[in-house]
Amino acid sequence: MGILIIDRQHGEKSPGSFDGGCQAIVAGRRIIETDLTTAYGRTIEKAVAAAGHRVVWIDSGYYYNRHREANAIARKSKSQKVLYLALHVNAGGGTYALSMYDAKSKGGKAAAGVLAASMAGLDGISKSKTVGCETIGWTRRAYHCIKGIWKGPANISGVLLEPFFIDSSGGAHNDYRDGQALEQLGDAIAAGVLEYLGPVKKPAKKTAKKSE
Repeated sequence: MGILIIDRQHGEKSPGSFDGGCQAIVAGRRIIETDLTTAYGRTIEKAVAAAGHRVVWIDSGYYYNRHREANAIARKSKSQKVLYLALHVNAGGGTYALSMYDAKSKGGKAAAGVLAASMAGLDGISKSKTVGCETIGWTRRAYHCIKGIWKGPANISGVLLEPFFIDSSGGAHNDYRDGQALEQLGDAIAAGVLEYLGPVKKPAKKTAKKSE
């Protein structure tokens, strides 16, 4: 059994405050990032749990505390593979998906590659990219969303997902802001998670001793 830790980021970063993330107005309706990440995240959670892996959901606290929580789970389960997913959606009008990892992490790079491949065939996603995050340059904000995972044990890897753009005008990307396509996105990502974590090992059956 592996462990998936889903961090629905933004949210209640500090007591009494709530950050909904990026927003867009579509057909007169306000769309909020945390609503979308909750929707596709719960689909991932359901599929991965159904396959027999343990799933932990996090959606509040400062990011460094969320990373500490994830690392503590990994330390208690050193024989198990642990994947930490920081869920986001992008903004800026693009049509590609991003799977981002700490540039220092070989495990993060491997996990990002599997997840990027799982989204590559989805409608409206022109390209599914992997990007290593660093402390400088345009990836620095993404880096801070996962940087604490590097301090964890060797069995945990972290990936930040930006699978679509909330404000893409026209095209199939609009579908991911509502309904069935969000569920399909979650299922696709879940397939990547399951590939990365591997099959659930069933306990060996004990054979009954024959009576003399």
